[in-house]
Amino acid sequence: MNLGYPQLFVDSADQRAAEELFSSGIFHGLTTNPTILHRASATAADLPRIHGWATAAGAREICFQTWGRSLEDMRANAARILDIAPSIVVKTPATRDGYALARELRESGARVLITAVYSATQMMAAQSLGAEYIAPYAGRMRDAGVDERAEIATMVSIAMRAERPTTVLAASLRSVDDVTALLKVGVPAFTVSAELGRRLVEDPRTAEATETFESTIEAWSQPA
Repeated sequence: MNLGYPQLFVDSADQRAAEELFSSGIFHGLTTNPTILHRASATAADLPRIHGWATAAGAREICFQTWGRSLEDMRANAARILDIAPSIVVKTPATRDGYALARELRESGARVLITAVYSATQMMAAQSLGAEYIAPYAGRMRDAGVDERAEIATMVSIAMRAERPTTVLAASLRSVDDVTALLKVGVPAFTVSAELGRRLVEDPRTAEATETFESTIEAWSQPA
């Protein structure tokens, strides 16, 4: 749901790190996937707890990824996710089964994010399904020899031509420069690790300038 300005999501299942970023007031939502859960020593059983603290911290949208080696398993696990809260955006991979499930979910009124995306043709598929979001893996695209900026710019162009566009939610971002470069080609949403999120929120030069301001104010109150 693009609100007309860049949206930032925290890509994390680490409660303390995510809550710190949400306290800044600039992060819109939370995304996770099985790998992120594992890194936080969490499992699918922890999804209700994660939803609870993320909502309390101020997340306005939460995206959880379904899983399974068959369409039936993915469907069952998507249902478990939606049992937590029907407002959750269900992430499905850009595979044959993932697309099939995405269509089922959209027809039932659920919101969908197509993830693990590497090409503009996958954007075409997501758009045709009416997916809410698509998550191109910018860093991994670059690792695979793809010009990720050009490919993601094409995705943005496809979205701009649609009456109800799928929002490009850039993922696998590794630096502030990655975010800046994709902002320049019109990407409206980003999901970032907690570490990168802190770099977006904090700049040591700003901290230094602020400290100078405070030191000056404190000097005013000192006796001459």
